[in-house]
Amino acid sequence: MPARRVTRSPRRRVASFAVALCAALLPIAGMGASYADDPTPAPTASPSPNDDAPAQVLVTKLAPRAPLDPDGFFQVRGILVNRGSQTLHELTVRLRRGDKLSTRGELATADVEPPVTPTRVGRTPVRAAVQDLEPGQSTTFDIRIRVSSLRLGAIGVYPLRVEARARFGDGGGVDSVGGITTYVPWFPDGPPHGKIRVAWLWPLVDQPRRGPREVMLDDELATSFAKGGRLDRMLRSAADGAKGGCDPEPDPPVTLPRPPRTGPCRAEAVPMTYAVDPDLLFTADALTRPYQLLDGTKTERVDDTGPARGWLDGLRDAVGPGEVLSLPYADPDVVALTAPENGLADEVSLLREQGKKETANVLGRQPMTSVVWPPAGRLTRRTVETLTSGGATALVVDPVALPEPENEPGRTPDTDVGQLPTNTGQPKVLTIDPALSALLTPTYADYPGDRVVEQRWLAETAMISAEAPSVSRTILVAPARRADLHTAVAADAIRDTGRLPWLCPVSLASIASARDTCADEVVTEETDIPSVELAPARAEDVVLSTEHLRQVRALRAISTQFTDEVLAEPTSKEAVGTTGRLLRARARAESSAWHDRPGDGEQMLRQLKDDLADLRGKVHLQVGSGTVTLTSSTGVISVNVVNELSQPVRVGVVLDARNRARLSTRGTPITTVRPESAAQINLKVTAQTSGTFPVTAQLVDHDGQPFGGQVRLVVRSTQYGRVALAVTGIAAGVLLVAAGVRIARRAMRRTSA
Repeated sequence: MPARRVTRSPRRRVASFAVALCAALLPIAGMGASYADDPTPAPTASPSPNDDAPAQVLVTKLAPRAPLDPDGFFQVRGILVNRGSQTLHELTVRLRRGDKLSTRGELATADVEPPVTPTRVGRTPVRAAVQDLEPGQSTTFDIRIRVSSLRLGAIGVYPLRVEARARFGDGGGVDSVGGITTYVPWFPDGPPHGKIRVAWLWPLVDQPRRGPREVMLDDELATSFAKGGRLDRMLRSAADGAKGGCDPEPDPPVTLPRPPRTGPCRAEAVPMTYAVDPDLLFTADALTRPYQLLDGTKTERVDDTGPARGWLDGLRDAVGPGEVLSLPYADPDVVALTAPENGLADEVSLLREQGKKETANVLGRQPMTSVVWPPAGRLTRRTVETLTSGGATALVVDPVALPEPENEPGRTPDTDVGQLPTNTGQPKVLTIDPALSALLTPTYADYPGDRVVEQRWLAETAMISAEAPSVSRTILVAPARRADLHTAVAADAIRDTGRLPWLCPVSLASIASARDTCADEVVTEETDIPSVELAPARAEDVVLSTEHLRQVRALRAISTQFTDEVLAEPTSKEAVGTTGRLLRARARAESSAWHDRPGDGEQMLRQLKDDLADLRGKVHLQVGSGTVTLTSSTGVISVNVVNELSQPVRVGVVLDARNRARLSTRGTPITTVRPESAAQINLKVTAQTSGTFPVTAQLVDHDGQPFGGQVRLVVRSTQYGRVALAVTGIAAGVLLVAAGVRIARRAMRRTSA
């Protein structure tokens, strides 16, 4: 995987300009928290004039988030940007309200098809700070009304349209020139008795970026750790949100005094569970020291360790009061590994234990073991049994892993859907709420601003509560593993858990142990615990390919032989280091990250293959000139075993003649070769015939299994073998008898004479 260079499109450059614009205007807008370093912009302007909707409306303050007192004040403040080609004249902003939405389905539909908002709200419109706005310029607006002016009715969620109006172009009248729709939750009878308990599972995961020889394959991880990078935003949003915070109060109209606060704000801290990939932690720790970065076919030294050190220090501070869930090392594709045809199920247990060890080593604390969280998608029973074999009692899944319900449920179910019977136990099944999780990373063609996006998130939670206000339920929220989110949106959504009246924060561990309750809530009666089944696999399920895992299996056999069967001191520091390095490299090749990047996964496999070949090549045979002469029917062939490693190895040598009838050998014992040295091994052989014939020499481990490549040599025998000697002896005997007959005849002739 070569280093990647990030290039910005024209749209991205304009968006970056808009971020800078908002950063300058935020102090004017009076926002409580600023995330100006967030590279995901609040305003997104078009690179070309947008005359269809020339006024972009950005809401920077909507307070209170959930009004409760009809006599209280309600404020909407924001920014207007003229992204059209002509001046906007007599620019004003007004509010319009739509009819109550009653279900989460209606909310989802409203995201795609904005609802009508026929009801005018209060004494609006109000004038913008700048009445005549030139193209490319921006101004602010500030609407302050009483809550009763919203004319909200029954419990539910109400659409609220913030609409800009102006004279534009050739038309003579004032008309709508842009707007944005947000939502206002309303509980007319006060906070509901049933609390929606919210637990947070926060992934800190990336794709493997470190090669088998512990060289960085690109510099994207350092960029992600740096201020404003993806992983920096993931960590900072969770850490900031978990501290809790008050809901900003609205400013009253200028003609009225500010009312006194009725009481202390609710600003509970929010427990977070950080789901970490131990490979990310291991790599981050390595980047806190000067490291090698692959640049084409060469490596270069990188001395800038600040981003990794800052990120790791921030993570250690964040998890101090929280929980850490360690994923198996490199977040492997556990479904593919545990498939019977792939023969790699035992890898999952190895990587789980390796992951816990690395997590404890880097963070200085033991991770929780009661919960497991496989990658998104459908699961198999073998996968669940393998994952929970380490003692886990709860399993976090996406709803797609479970069969679809026969009937649409009348309300959002609890995250604890039941127990899954397996051969190793009955783990509790916890489902992630997919809609709430996805709302943290929304996609917009025209981004409406962080405040509106977060208001949409809390409207979803209000709708869950409004479904059954007297029933307490627990919801589990978890962004996608490699999510890219807006810091302000995520941080405020987390804070909402500890400050909104219908929500309360609980920990993942409390759900796993059935202790997830909140203060002053109505505790619902316990029901029978149902059994849960898994949804069957489908052809479109994305897993690592069979061919990919076949190569993994072959490389595992090589690495296992090298570390277990060849190294003479497998418990030495050097051997343990080599074993760990190869296990980490193999895990990176098995990562679920390659679902979306199969080419990168193949590259990781090739690098592991090359590394193993290099390691095995450091233990090899030398046979001199390659020709061995035997001057008798028996003799000795001497070969050298060269060990270039810094640790001893145990190997033997076997010879293989293509025609076994011409050469036989005796077995040789396993020999220990000292580090960085060579040893001579003498092989006793017997030649059955004279002549020249090829022979191969092969290193073997102590079980007699081949190790490394073969070496060819030529054996030349210059003496007779046993058959030749027998024939020669018989011939000599015949000659001797014939000679004796002749001698006898001659003697008889002499006697006759």
